[in-house]
Amino acid sequence: MSMRNMKRLVLGVAIGTACAGVVMRNSPDLYAQSLRALPVTDSLPRLIPLEALFESPAAQWGGISPDGRWLSYVKDWKGRQNVFVRRVGSNTERTITRDSVRSVPNYWWAADGKRILWVQDRAGDENYHLHVASVSDPSATPRDLTPFKNVEVEVLALPYATPDLAIITMNRRNPALADVYRVSLATGALELAATNPGTFLGYA
Repeated sequence: MSMRNMKRLVLGVAIGTACAGVVMRNSPDLYAQSLRALPVTDSLPRLIPLEALFESPAAQWGGISPDGRWLSYVKDWKGRQNVFVRRVGSNTERTITRDSVRSVPNYWWAADGKRILWVQDRAGDENYHLHVASVSDPSATPRDLTPFKNVEVEVLALPYATPDLAIITMNRRNPALADVYRVSLATGALELAATNPGTFLGYA
């Protein structure tokens, strides 16, 4: 939505809210009628079971591929939350991640809709690596795109203009500083895009 349309929307909501307030203030009978229309009861509403409030949903973190062909979601696999996909209109699902030790904390669609990316550490060591898996090829093995020791990776962007690339931050050069890299989703080739001068706490 453009800034111009956003301003029109905000203005419209503000005018509508103001008009509604004027109607209520100038029409006390209408306000009284609306109060009388509310049901009066001495009984309390039925309590919601605790299980319904706190139990894990069957599936969560739903998404759709950029090309609109695939649905993605996270659900239980061997006691941990993993990423699944299925084609739109189909009930046949595929398990993308298969981690029985740690749940997958987050995932992303590549801009071309052909791959899913996620970050994962090993047994809680907090060294998060970037992984990628093909959605269309069930026989393809997921790859660790940042197979380096003692690094932490974050995903910055997945540009539509270059769908084969991911923009990430990684503290490979200096454990205390995160630099910006371009990484090929097909080959894993890394290119240093920006060096942290030591004054950046993070990137946006």
